Amino acid sequence: MIILSFMLKKYIKNSFNLLLYPILLIGITSQFLIGQNRIYASSDNFNFEEYVKSKDYNDDYILGPGDILNLFVAEGANDLNKSYPVDRNGFINLPRLEKLYVDGLTLEELSNVLNNEYIKYINLPNVKISILKYKPLTVFVNGEVNVPGKYTFDYKNSNELKNITLFDALQRAGGITDYSDLRNIKVIRKETISNGGGKKHADLNLLKVFIENDMSQNISLRNNDNIYVKRNDSPSIKQLGEAMRSNINPKFINVMVSGRVNNPGQKTVSVLSTLNDALDIAGGVKVLKGKVTYISRDSSGLLDRRRFRYSRRNKAGSFKNPVLKSGDIIYVGNSPLNVANEVLGEFTAPMLGVYSTYKILD
Repeated sequence: MIILSFMLKKYIKNSFNLLLYPILLIGITSQFLIGQNRIYASSDNFNFEEYVKSKDYNDDYILGPGDILNLFVAEGANDLNKSYPVDRNGFINLPRLEKLYVDGLTLEELSNVLNNEYIKYINLPNVKISILKYKPLTVFVNGEVNVPGKYTFDYKNSNELKNITLFDALQRAGGITDYSDLRNIKVIRKETISNGGGKKHADLNLLKVFIENDMSQNISLRNNDNIYVKRNDSPSIKQLGEAMRSNINPKFINVMVSGRVNNPGQKTVSVLSTLNDALDIAGGVKVLKGKVTYISRDSSGLLDRRRFRYSRRNKAGSFKNPVLKSGDIIYVGNSPLNVANEVLGEFTAPMLGVYSTYKILD
């Protein structure tokens, strides 16, 4: 009887384990997937519109060299309640605490640190921090813009700083190119330490601003934001027109036209102008002409050099009639007949000189 009872308990225990393990496994797996989805949602599918609307500018402002902080530690602590600059190495020099590294912290994070440190010297510290002077705003613009690079914005007051937007950065980078995909602009931003650090990003669609007046896509920028404009497979003059109407792109650019044209030199043309338009503005090509040489730089800074036959029928935006960028060079070469005449002139010039001298002496 005892043996039977023991075997029955063992059977029940084994059966329970067989049921329990799958249940635990399912629970752990579901929690893992939920966690993964949470991470994915907070970084890859980040909703910038809700984020920007729900936060004050200073809530996620990350401190760094150039900021000047106004500190209030406690009532009557006049030796502590002062302004302190963040030096070029990211430190502030505080009484009693000496050097403290603050680069990368938000105001709230720094307040928590100072409350924990000053409680060693002061009863019930109540640290409050405001920014007396903000550091210049620096952003990086890459991809399909006319002048990629690093851009720094100076401003007269904090309200100007808070109103620097994606449009402003694209303007500073010379506007978009004819290959820019305004539906796919990525902004990458540094995350605060209390939110796990790292980077968050948003995919923005500026065409929504132009077509639907959805200004949530034109977000305000933060220091060290990285902006990347993706490339279209084919040029879009329509998007260039939208950019010009929005003032992202300048309305006029300068190009150089030389060679077999009636009025060579630097020409100011519309931002939507093509190579053929610039040749027309230069008075048109001469009757005797050779191939056209077109020299430009693409968005990555690489030299784009093309040589082709001129035709008024070349389609706007095509290889032989590209949309121009500021600084482009167009050279209309000589025809074979021009070259032959030039060679003949150089060959006969000495003979004509000798003949003229002979006639003088004769």
